[in-house]
This record gives sequence, C-alpha cells and structure tokens, in this order.
Amino acid sequence: MLDALGWGAVAFALSAAACGALLAYQRYQTRQMLRGSVRLHDEDDGPPFAELSAPPNFTPRLLVLGPAASGKSTILRHAVSAGSPSGVETDWAEQCSYQPTLGLVRQLLLLPSSKHGGVNAIVCDAGGGAQQRRQWVELVRGVEVHSIIFVVDAADCTSETLFLFRQLVNAPWAKRCVATVAFTKIDLLSWRQGARAGSPSWRTEREEEFRLVCPLPLTCHWLCARRAESVTSLFIEVVDTVISMSSDIEKPPTSTRS
Repeated sequence: MLDALGWGAVAFALSAAACGALLAYQRYQTRQMLRGSVRLHDEDDGPPFAELSAPPNFTPRLLVLGPAASGKSTILRHAVSAGSPSGVETDWAEQCSYQPTLGLVRQLLLLPSSKHGGVNAIVCDAGGGAQQRRQWVELVRGVEVHSIIFVVDAADCTSETLFLFRQLVNAPWAKRCVATVAFTKIDLLSWRQGARAGSPSWRTEREEEFRLVCPLPLTCHWLCARRAESVTSLFIEVVDTVISMSSDIEKPPTSTRS
C-alpha cells in the first residue's frame, strides 16, 4: 500500500509526463502546419529541397534572436512564406495562432536573394526568456555564424535589451558576422509611446543607441508585423550582404608580375 507521500510522488510524475507529452504534441502540430504550407525541413533532414543558384559549398547560418515576445516567430513565418513556391499566400502567418518558440530551433529555409534567386540558409531561433537565453550558446558552438538578426519590439527602450544586443555582437564567435536590428510592431507605437514615437528623429535616436555598442556592420529595419513585404526585404538584404562578404573573404589574392 502506498502512503500519502507515495501517491503524491506518483501524481507528480504523471502530471510531469502529461505536460511533456502536451508540449511535444503542440510542437508536432506546429511543424506539420509548416510542412503543409511551405518547403521546410531540419538541417539534418537530408539534401536541399531545390536546385538553387546560390554560391557552391556555402550555406549561410543566420541567428534570429531577441527578447521574448519581440516578434521573432512572426518574422520567421513571413521569411518561410517569402521562399515558398508561387501560389502560397505571403500573409498565411496571420491565419495562424501565435506560439512562442520553445527551446532551440535550427531550420533549413529557402530565403530570397536579389542576386541568386533563392538561397538555402540555416536559420536558428530560440526562446527569448531569461532562462532560455542560457541555451543560446548551443546555437554557435563549433559552427561559423554569418549573420545576427536581433529582433526587438520598437517600444522596448530598456537598458536590458540594449545590453543583450551588446553581448551578442561583441562575442568572439560574432567577429565575422553582419548585424541587423529589426524593430517590430511599429504600427502599435503611436498609442504605446506617444505622438513622437516613430518619427524620423526618434527612429534615428533609437538606431544610434544600437550602433554605438556594435562593432559589426549594422543595418536597421522597421517592420510592421502584418506586412510580409518588409520582412522579405530584410532577408534579401541580409542574404545578399552575407554572400557578398563571403565571396570577398574566399576570393584568392591577385598575383602581380614584376
């Protein structure tokens, strides 16, 4: 016979198992939804899913990171749609319920490029909560990262967020990266931050805060969560810049004759 303590332990174990199974099922549903709409697979699922005009033997690795609830998942959904076959609606993400990222995610996505049509890129995402940030290091362990896309709510003016960005772009593994700050939810600024928020001078001040702490090439984009076109232009710029920098690095030196 189990005493009260024993039954309590059994109940706790069953509850933990049920929670784990529920989380796993939710992630499975999300993944099936993505697979049913676009061309998407994990980094280790096999060869690329399309014949691309990207440079040979080069697959950019992009990190999409930022605080929790900054809009990372929405940006990635639009990015997936941008590289999907014709006929797939680019605003399909608006029809999906929001689900925050859990754990670490590595996906091989077909991203748009103005010079190469479509490029297979390894896109890494992770939860932005304080506890989940401790896992970010696993995304860069033993690999070369080419781009950091830091996603921040445009209304988030906290020193904690700026410090988080500073830590990322000044890390040893980021020395050869290009950096992008994606200010999101600009359509909600007027009633959250006052009339001046979103003005050209206000945007310039915000961008300068990030430029002052960033030793890397940095561009800034202001995004509306419901406009997939702005997200597409962001990824086109990032992919083109990364490929251009990689070509410059790998270009053999020009020999000179005496």
